[in-house]
Amino acid sequence: MRIRKRAVSPVIATVLLIAIVVVIALIVFLWLRNLTKEAAEKFNENVELVCQKVSFSADYFNSGEVISLSNDGNIAIKDFLVKKITTGEASTIKLSIEDSKFTGLPTGQVRDVSFPISETEGYKTLRVIPILLANSNKGQVEFICDDQYGVEISL
Repeated sequence: MRIRKRAVSPVIATVLLIAIVVVIALIVFLWLRNLTKEAAEKFNENVELVCQKVSFSADYFNSGEVISLSNDGNIAIKDFLVKKITTGEASTIKLSIEDSKFTGLPTGQVRDVSFPISETEGYKTLRVIPILLANSNKGQVEFICDDQYGVEISL
């Protein structure tokens, strides 16, 4: 007696291999697309390069519980990120500069923003980091500059 072994036909095997390759390629493409940052621009320049040109100063006044911010450069700043730093740890708070009259910190302006003393207890340093408004494919987006472009305030 002879036993016949049955296998998948060459056409079906080829179709299955092509389908598997297409699915793997699609997964890799979507994964890589999510890894890359979307390029945001301000003044037709990459917003990361614009962060280098931002110039501002910041002071904390304990008595009034305010952070005084001054935009000394020629680039408007949307908001700020305040990083509270102590030995070994840090936490961040978004510091919005908004009221009924304006949003952000225009060039040459000074604003005092309330920052309660309870927010600073146990921390030795505050680092104020600018947030810029940039243009991207999705419209206007907020871009947080790197820590190196922030201003440190000792408490």
